Amino acid sequence: MKFLRDYSHDVFVSYAHGPEAQGRYSGERHNLLSEWTRRFVDDLIAQVDFNLSQVESEGEEKPHVKFFMDPDLESSGSFTESLRDKAQGSALFLVVMSPVYLKSSWCMSEIDWFSSGAADENPELRQFGRIFVARILPTDHTTWPNGLKDEFGRSIWGHFFHSKNERDQQVVPYGWPSPDKAVREYWSEIVRLAGEMTAKLRRLKEVERRAASKPANEAKSVAVEPAVGRQVLLGYMHDTLIPVRGELRRELTKLGLQVLPPENDDAWDEPSLRQRLDSYLDQADVMALCANQYCGTWPRDQNGGFVSLQVQKAKERSIPCQLWLSWDRSVEPQTPEYKRFLLELNEKSKNSALGIKLDHRSVTEFAQYVRDTVNQEVEIPGGIEQLAVVCSNLRSKPEVYRRFYDTVMTAISETDRISILPSFENASGHIRLKDLENDINRADTIVVICFDQEWKWATNVMREIRQLLTSDAGKRVRLLIIGPQATAGVSLDTRAFRFTTLDAHAMDEEHLRDLLKEAILGNKEDAKQPPIERMN
Repeated sequence: MKFLRDYSHDVFVSYAHGPEAQGRYSGERHNLLSEWTRRFVDDLIAQVDFNLSQVESEGEEKPHVKFFMDPDLESSGSFTESLRDKAQGSALFLVVMSPVYLKSSWCMSEIDWFSSGAADENPELRQFGRIFVARILPTDHTTWPNGLKDEFGRSIWGHFFHSKNERDQQVVPYGWPSPDKAVREYWSEIVRLAGEMTAKLRRLKEVERRAASKPANEAKSVAVEPAVGRQVLLGYMHDTLIPVRGELRRELTKLGLQVLPPENDDAWDEPSLRQRLDSYLDQADVMALCANQYCGTWPRDQNGGFVSLQVQKAKERSIPCQLWLSWDRSVEPQTPEYKRFLLELNEKSKNSALGIKLDHRSVTEFAQYVRDTVNQEVEIPGGIEQLAVVCSNLRSKPEVYRRFYDTVMTAISETDRISILPSFENASGHIRLKDLENDINRADTIVVICFDQEWKWATNVMREIRQLLTSDAGKRVRLLIIGPQATAGVSLDTRAFRFTTLDAHAMDEEHLRDLLKEAILGNKEDAKQPPIERMN
């Protein structure tokens, strides 16, 4: 039984087969790109099916997502007409993007067919919100067809299944030639993509459900609140709250939210909790946590035990954490440190500007509060994307400089941003920023890495960037990073260029990576940066 009633297939997979070669000695024919893609789709189906299995279904039979790939075509009838019908009749459209894909006339036709069958009366049914892109090999997204762009000409950013560092040579898809769940980057991205597709399928399911009770002329305008299908991480709680946690999971599911982790993957101790946070927190729109007077005995470096650990991890990733403090005031908290932690939280909740609400009358009320916070979406300014333009004066390659540079690039990639690196003019060493004018204006992050205190070079780069910027997006991050062997106590006043200076002199790699991620993801007010000495 497919998941959606009103479509022939839940997902149409549009992909290019790639070159086929016959083994010179074995005589076997191989198409590595097709083989990788089919294994990838099998894994994606398994993960989406698993996500949907957590949804309460109306009948006894659990729904299964129904994907379409061209091997499913019947041998009878017109190949073109059959393929067109499948594309037009599918709910979602998954592009497996590669250079070969962009050269395929069949693939371009499939995009056109899906677009022609997509309704636009209801925001949920519009073409752009129903297309997903798996980027398995590097391509220039500015050359993508219009069917993969919104009304402003911006391409779908998609999910990267290859390295995002453009300095890497011989880029291949993760897990090439045969993807495997053991490849962490591959499976993490599978889970992310499956989560987003599940969310959209559940939203379309809700449209079907609500439209069924409406007259035909009203069915197309059915609205679905933003929280439906979104993901919430259900935090670890003390054993005394296990019944509450189970009830909260059921209530959140009834409200249309996807609850992470699945019931059979809950944490039970400190190592498993840290692993679950690493695996699921980045996928979540919000964390829901219930705490009482017990905080456990771990981690030892946390005043609030596992409660404060989860609050801290959510804050580090800029994930809202909604905490229900179900504390019986007649009973003393487990430790004096935990009591101070709870009292501080309670005081903060009295400041309405912080938006902290700890007291809820029931599990149902708390679940509704979590749902309502997800519904309060913050609109991202148009015209900018999760993209980093990185400028550096690294021309020679001393090992200590290379490690520093690689640490910065790793931190940027961990914020889900692709890095675009300008080229040098060989004779002068000058960076060709003019070639990247469009990228600079659509990037939400601009990073300048300055080695050896070349202040004149850094000033010229920041001045040119300022001249090239035609839009002044409020959420754009501009960072000047100096190190690793910069002279201590000497820096550059970057305020005229609206850059923030991060002095990474003698800073260890982990600290640098954490500070950089905090700055990019929006926790600058919490970043404990070392004092910056301004140069007079």
